[in-house]
Amino acid sequence: MKKLLRSALLTICLCVALLLPAYAAGTELELAAPDALPAVGETFNVTIAISGNPGLGAVQMTLAFDKAVVECIEISMGTVLSDSVVGGSNPSGGSGAKVAAVAFDHFSGDGILATYTFKVRSAGNPAFALKDIVLIGTDRSDINHTVNIPGHVAPEQPMVQPSVPAQPAPGTATKPETTDKPEEEEITAPLPQTFTDVPGSHWASVYIEKAASMGLIRGYSDGSFRPGNQVTRAQFVTMLWRMAGSPESSGKTPFTDIVGINAEFRSAIAWAYEQGYINGRTATTFAPSDPLSRQAAMKVLFLYAGGKSGQEVLFTEIYNDRFTDSAGLPDWARTSLYWAVYNELISGTTPTTLGATNAATRGQLAKILVNYAEKIGTQ
Repeated sequence: MKKLLRSALLTICLCVALLLPAYAAGTELELAAPDALPAVGETFNVTIAISGNPGLGAVQMTLAFDKAVVECIEISMGTVLSDSVVGGSNPSGGSGAKVAAVAFDHFSGDGILATYTFKVRSAGNPAFALKDIVLIGTDRSDINHTVNIPGHVAPEQPMVQPSVPAQPAPGTATKPETTDKPEEEEITAPLPQTFTDVPGSHWASVYIEKAASMGLIRGYSDGSFRPGNQVTRAQFVTMLWRMAGSPESSGKTPFTDIVGINAEFRSAIAWAYEQGYINGRTATTFAPSDPLSRQAAMKVLFLYAGGKSGQEVLFTEIYNDRFTDSAGLPDWARTSLYWAVYNELISGTTPTTLGATNAATRGQLAKILVNYAEKIGTQ
């Protein structure tokens, strides 16, 4: 029986030259699926398992298939990836169903990496193929040293009997998982209402109260906050300057259009310019009253955080496929926005859009800055 089961499994062997000589052989990925397609409209599972696991810090892979025959409707992380600091999946990626995960410590042991649920669309051969595999060892986190294994195309043969699919571990998260929409915000504890136009039921009320209590954003003289108002370039730089502790600067900038504005704004702009967080609209103008886009805000915040990409780059393809408005993003905006998504500072204006060029609002930036302070810290 054991021999029969082993012969029934389609095994993709990966001679993985990872980061230590001991990793060079013995690591295998095993793709298991039913031996025949169910009827049109029915669902079935495909699993990817690992054996000879040398201990991994990150995993990324794409399961390609014939989309005219089957449709991937769900991906669940398996037991091996249950200890993810972050896990991401996209069942409907352009080149297949994508999975990426980064370990909190490391992924150890053998077992299920991911379970894919498919729905049959028509009769035929799904032609499953596992490709674009990236495995990162725990002793080297620099992604420039990852190993890319060429894709392996499944032979033209009946699909094989699967093992029992692994269930996702409780609390396993996928990215992106939330949006900025009010109805999807989880308010865990009410805070005293400070502003006349921000009731406790408002999606950003908790963030607005926290941002105000931290001294990042102030209300208006009539007692309102105006959470839907657009934020100007000068206002956002000033919020960031306050987060940094209102540091001193030389006060010198080349901008001739900030001479007559609020002194606090001028101090903040001079500080941000000296630190390299901002540029002008031209060599001599800053345009302090112009509205700030969401992508411009994340670029400034990314630079404030050090301007260095991290493990979020593993999720680039997933985010590209997830957000339908990502195609037109310039590289500078994509880098900073995906950094912000990965670090859970933003999610999206809808589950599938970033709204990158939309003007940022006071409510949105209250949430973003509070998230930054709590997840990354103030300077």
